[in-house]
Amino acid sequence: DLFVEPAYRGLGGGKRVMYALADIALALQCESFVWQTLEWMTDARRFYSSIGATTEDDKLTYRLDRAGLAAFLAKRIRDKG
Repeated sequence: DLFVEPAYRGLGGGKRVMYALADIALALQCESFVWQTLEWMTDARRFYSSIGATTEDDKLTYRLDRAGLAAFLAKRIRDKG
């Protein structure tokens, strides 16, 4: 997870982070830059809307935690064998 600590919100740090990530995405020729926030985080949602981001209601979020990543990589080793 990447987030701005509450004490630093409203000081421009979040926007600087988003500028840096957008620079990287364009430099890598990415077609889009996608992230998520929890529905109840209204301040974050307001911030994302203020920078021009839109929601995608037709998308599902999938997640692999650390154990899931390790398990997935272990399957790769078995698939090669």
